[in-house]
Amino acid sequence: MLEELAAISINEVSSQHLALTKRHLSSRTISHVFPSIGLDGQLRLRTVTAAGERLLFICSAPAGAGHSGGAASSGAGGAGPGAAAGKELRCLHGFWLKQAGEPRPGGAASLSMWPQGGGAFALGGQLVAASAGPPRNACLQEASVREPCVYASGVWLAATQRPGSTGTEVEVTARVDSCPSAVASGGSRNLFTSVALDSPVFDLAEEGAALAAVGVGAGACAGQADGDFRTTRSFAVLLRGSVQVYRLSFKTQSLSRPPTTAAECCAHFAQMALPIGAAPSQAPAPIVEGGRLWSWSFDDAGVPSFEEQRRQLESGRPLPPAAHLGRWFCGLLRFLAVVLRPVWDAPLVAPVQRRCASDATRGDGRCLALSEDAVRQLLARLRPALRFARQQGLASAHLGSGTSRGVGGSGVPSGAAARALRYTSERHSKDEGLAQIQQLLSRVLDVAERAQQVFGLLSVLHAQRSAFRILQSAVVAGPSLDALLTRPLGTLVGSAEALGPVVQLCAAVVVESGLTTPAAEVVFSTRSGVRTSGSSGTGRRPLRGAGASTSASSGGAEGFVASGEVCRELEEMCPGIFAQVDLSYVQARLGPAVNQGPGPAGELLRRYATCVSPSSLGDHWVELARSLQNMAGEDPRKAAEVCAEKLEQLQQLRFAAAPSEEDLTLATERAKLLLEALLGALGSDPKVRFPGGGGAAAPMPARALVEQLLRKTAALRFSGQDSADASPARGTEEGVNFVHGVILDHLLGSSQQHHILEELLDGNATDMEGFLRSRCATNPLAGEMLWKHCLRRGRPLDASAILLRLAERSDKEVGLLQRVHSLDLARQVASRALPRSKDLVEQLSAKLDIAIRVQVPLHHELQLLAADERVTARWRNAAEQRREDLQKLMNLQELYQTATDFSLYHIVLVIADTSSSVQEKEVRTSAWITIFFPPAASPYSSSELGHAPAAWQHGLFPLLMLRRCPSFLSRDACASPTPVLTAVSQDELQQRTTRLLSEMATALRDSSAMWDVRCIATLLEYCNCLWFQSVGSAALAGDGAESQASAHASLPTASGEAEEGRPRSTTDPQRAARSWVALTVLLQRPFHFTLGDVVKFYAAMLEQLPSWLKDLQSMLPADPSRRRPALSEDDVYVHLGEVVLAVLDQWVTQVEGGRADERSVEDFANAWPSVEGVLSRLRSRLLEVEGEAVRVVAQRLLKDLRRSEAAGRRLSARCVPPPRAPPPALPVLPPPVPVPALPELA
Repeated sequence: MLEELAAISINEVSSQHLALTKRHLSSRTISHVFPSIGLDGQLRLRTVTAAGERLLFICSAPAGAGHSGGAASSGAGGAGPGAAAGKELRCLHGFWLKQAGEPRPGGAASLSMWPQGGGAFALGGQLVAASAGPPRNACLQEASVREPCVYASGVWLAATQRPGSTGTEVEVTARVDSCPSAVASGGSRNLFTSVALDSPVFDLAEEGAALAAVGVGAGACAGQADGDFRTTRSFAVLLRGSVQVYRLSFKTQSLSRPPTTAAECCAHFAQMALPIGAAPSQAPAPIVEGGRLWSWSFDDAGVPSFEEQRRQLESGRPLPPAAHLGRWFCGLLRFLAVVLRPVWDAPLVAPVQRRCASDATRGDGRCLALSEDAVRQLLARLRPALRFARQQGLASAHLGSGTSRGVGGSGVPSGAAARALRYTSERHSKDEGLAQIQQLLSRVLDVAERAQQVFGLLSVLHAQRSAFRILQSAVVAGPSLDALLTRPLGTLVGSAEALGPVVQLCAAVVVESGLTTPAAEVVFSTRSGVRTSGSSGTGRRPLRGAGASTSASSGGAEGFVASGEVCRELEEMCPGIFAQVDLSYVQARLGPAVNQGPGPAGELLRRYATCVSPSSLGDHWVELARSLQNMAGEDPRKAAEVCAEKLEQLQQLRFAAAPSEEDLTLATERAKLLLEALLGALGSDPKVRFPGGGGAAAPMPARALVEQLLRKTAALRFSGQDSADASPARGTEEGVNFVHGVILDHLLGSSQQHHILEELLDGNATDMEGFLRSRCATNPLAGEMLWKHCLRRGRPLDASAILLRLAERSDKEVGLLQRVHSLDLARQVASRALPRSKDLVEQLSAKLDIAIRVQVPLHHELQLLAADERVTARWRNAAEQRREDLQKLMNLQELYQTATDFSLYHIVLVIADTSSSVQEKEVRTSAWITIFFPPAASPYSSSELGHAPAAWQHGLFPLLMLRRCPSFLSRDACASPTPVLTAVSQDELQQRTTRLLSEMATALRDSSAMWDVRCIATLLEYCNCLWFQSVGSAALAGDGAESQASAHASLPTASGEAEEGRPRSTTDPQRAARSWVALTVLLQRPFHFTLGDVVKFYAAMLEQLPSWLKDLQSMLPADPSRRRPALSEDDVYVHLGEVVLAVLDQWVTQVEGGRADERSVEDFANAWPSVEGVLSRLRSRLLEVEGEAVRVVAQRLLKDLRRSEAAGRRLSARCVPPPRAPPPALPVLPPPVPVPALPELA
């Protein structure tokens, strides 16, 4: 350092001083030199000349930043004074003059304390602001008397003796970083005062600096690490006959306002520190002035603005401007620099020389480079600051820019539009920069936390008082010890891989702290009683070394207890380092020792488990689980005890200070790993064997082992899995705690261990009913076990409720038919509690009726639709998705919506019949019409099919003809589709419609309002007429009126002419195919018409034909294919006339054949007059039809009408009853006496 300083010529220093202060040096003699390391890691040199001038030199500064002018030293690289700001930055090696100052005389104006928490100090004299004063007399440089001077962490004390005076003046100058004027100007300020003494001053020193000579490196950090944070500074002044001590008191920063600068944020971190005398493990909430901690904010952080980047590019600099880290981040960096700089370049272990007491020879030894007090001070500083930075800093970066107010100021706009505007305006400018700053902050915290854990390991070594012995251990000897002796702290904590020597030192602590001492078997109940109060957070038990483990008769157990305490200490103080300890090496060291004691396998596992902490690597836990499973085959009871111990240790993580979600999740996963390993070893054997007292193995039921494990873990609670107020004895709908849930879930998932669950149902080790109740929503087996258990206990209502819950599960793993089965079982079980369960039985019956009548057929329809390749992918995908949804039970409204979306209106009719809320009149008419004439946007319509149907006639009624299933309301969800029809037959419509009506008659009630005979009969006859028109026209080769007439004539005509006066036979296939509605549908369920009723009904249909035909055609959907024939009123009338004649012929044939009884014959005779009126109107209307084709058919019908009328008259005449007998004759009276005629009358 002196050589480098001497390389600068006096002319260069004078030129730099002139450029800085605009005046020449008063003296060219340096009287004092004070070297220090700055917060940026650069070497700084503060010197004092004989004239009292104070010069600050900085080493290796960049040009333009490290100095403002002056000639370069020999290593400066040619940079001259007054370098232009626009030139490229380059590093200047050597010392450069950074600042120059003059001594400040007393007598200036007094300053008061800053009310805002500034850094003013109080000393016996006045407070004076730094100002330019006259320089000292140059003749003093020739003085032979040395004037004492001292500098320490921003404070100057200098003794000055005036010529011709016996007294001495002590001048005090302190740098203040947080006074209001400094904040306003953006820098620091020097405050000055002086004290006049009447005695010469021989020396000046700061109290505490003498600690540097105590121990090895003990005082290197004591004064400098806390130099900027101490509220008081003491300096000793050596006079002629006395020593006077002066104390500088710095006012603590007030927290009445949020920090606005990096220096204030640094002071904020410093005030979070614990008291120096507190235990390292204590971590109470920081108590600061004002009782409030300000939240971290990134409102001043982000990427440089466009203007800053543009100026950087225009200046010719190769690198873009650095990102703005923000005041909090910069304050944290400054805080860490102040705390860690004194020890950053120091090794952890230092060599010492010791003198042997026996032969007075000297030998080499090793000790920790940091004293116990220094480690405690470092931990007290780092812990609260790093915790605050981890919780507040990273969380604030996720939330974006915050406010500088206390916790609770969100500043988020309430409106959606305002939030969207802010998002679009700020995201592109801040998020990328904030993400980079957050990553940088996370890396800084990782390094700082590794340093904190290293200090935690050192604190454990100091607490054991065995650091010398551990450093002499063979475990740490070799390259690890060499690294600890040579590598500085900064290198060791630079990365997780660089911590290898520290991890090996931790392994030595584990091995040398009593673990290798043979220990007697400690059962679980005894082991659980030796837990220290420190593990519960209320205190700490003093640690013991290895020597304490062999001093008593129970020395083995004591050594084991001491080792457990050490592991707990290491887990708490340095979890990351302890987690990397090679437990296989520790296990190898444990092996030879445990063979000396009883129960070698169990003791080895117990000691190995002690070394595995919650923060250990995942491989360690996997190895522990494997060992636990192997031990369970030999001694299941001891394996269960070890498992319970580790579970208790894992659940203690919830008491840690602000545990992360990742740590809590990892703890639960490791708990599951241990429990599954232990329970997996039980297998299907209902009995396991335990070693008895004499070495024999005694069988024990597996249920007893599980009950023992359940009782020992009943009080464990895992954060994030169990509620805070959970009680072990509470049996609620929430079930059991997390550990019991894992145990019972494993038994439930293993089919070979179901017998254990069934046996546990009869015990009280845990709330089995609560567990099964909480799992029955996701596991059918749990529900089955629970409802059978309730039924055995005589609780049918509870069993029915569980079955209903199984049927209404929210998952899709259970099929619809299985849910319907559970619903049926629930109804049957509830029936056992009648009559008090009457309402429940009715409710379950209604649900079951909806599921069987509606949901199962609807599910089958969607399954059929999804498997039909002719349907477009849009409909098939939608059907598949809805089919998956229908695996769960749904209400009528949801089923109705699904049925209407897919135009399945035959199911809509069933829903309307079931529900009382549906408008029956409106639904029944539109539903019946839509069954035969669905809209164009339906899955089976011709426009939605991928390929046109083989016969275009099938597209007239797509639901009946194109749907590939013979049944319409099938309850068999696995019914396979039928082949695609390619041919067309005349009776095809009749077959499909009668099948539909037959199934609808089964699904609907006979008295249902859906059976509107006027709507159904008129619709069916219209469809029948339309079908015959389509089939007949397709059967002909030509077009035109003649062809149409031939079609009309050929279809209904019999093979031969009937005899005159005889009706046409109804067995004629042509006539039967046309009259199937009247002679089949209306005569069966649910209408049950007689032939007389049919004739009357069709008579009314013919009479009101213009009205209903117009209404029906107006309700038909559009025909995109334009293949639907257009039916006129005459076409329909002729078709209905044919049907009426066929019904009349059937009626006549039935009466004539003698198959009817006397009442039927009489009914025919009584109805014949009205029938004659119908035939008369029919004759008149047939004579008025228009069109050649229709007129041909009408002529033929007129002939049939005359034959049917004649046959009816004859039958009616024969059926007229004979005349009654004449009344009896009256008696004959004698003739009257003749009266003579009067002449006038004559």
